[in-house]
Amino acid sequence: ILEYHKDCINELYLAKECDKTTFSKIAKSGFKIKKLDFKTAQAYAKGGNHQGFLLDIKESSFANLNEIKKNDFIVMLYGISDVGNIGAITRTAYALGVGALIFIGEKLAMEGVIRT
Repeated sequence: ILEYHKDCINELYLAKECDKTTFSKIAKSGFKIKKLDFKTAQAYAKGGNHQGFLLDIKESSFANLNEIKKNDFIVMLYGISDVGNIGAITRTAYALGVGALIFIGEKLAMEGVIRT
């Protein structure tokens, strides 16, 4: 995200020490780095696995239904409880020519979906 989608980032947070190479890459991004204690980081991540790195990202805009309906091949994912595999699902769908992915669910953690 730092490398390809800087325009999506509001703030950057670190909740752990990182090696000099990683810190240098983060510092070169131009964002002010805010240090968080572990408890605060857990609260920001809503208990998710943040691995010490957190971003506050801007609101995402999603395609509307009329845009989605223009696609010939649509995949709908209902009731995703483990967002850990969304990246693999997205890459596979792309390779198979899927034009749109739709995530549906009352308890869907969209932050986690976007993060993956």
